[in-house]
Amino acid sequence: MREVHAGYGATPILFGVSLEVREGEAVALLGKNGMGKTTLMKTAIGFLKPWRGTIEFEDRDLTRLAPHDIARLGVGLVPENRRIFPGLTVRENLELGLSAAPRRSAALREKRLADVFHHFPRLRERIEQNARVALSVCDRGYIMEKGVIVFEASSRELRDSPVTREKLGV
Repeated sequence: MREVHAGYGATPILFGVSLEVREGEAVALLGKNGMGKTTLMKTAIGFLKPWRGTIEFEDRDLTRLAPHDIARLGVGLVPENRRIFPGLTVRENLELGLSAAPRRSAALREKRLADVFHHFPRLRERIEQNARVALSVCDRGYIMEKGVIVFEASSRELRDSPVTREKLGV
């Protein structure tokens, strides 16, 4: 994602946001309520179209694709703490996300799920999604404030940083 600007109607929310998630990497997007995290994610999956900037996945431009086309490429969003699927286990939520790409065989979905559990063994337990937990399982993270990325660092640097304490209170 490079230099993404987006918002609702005439109200700008995101101001030149750039971030990267490398293959096999867990990245946390942190920030207090109202700082632009949800708008950023809605823009990334096509629910909102960016006013400027580009969004790419596996060298493919997603910027103008419809949400269902983005989902078919394997990009999805499971909102945290909204109780969208409260009766589902962590595994069932992950399987739901993996089923979005129709050309994935059951064997490939099972392998991907095994890969997820290998890379994130704590997902085998029920994880509360909050800043401390996110920092304990991510490789890197970004902190958003007022629609801008204000800090980027490794999870260790984020955990130890006075910026994190100041911006997130953790």
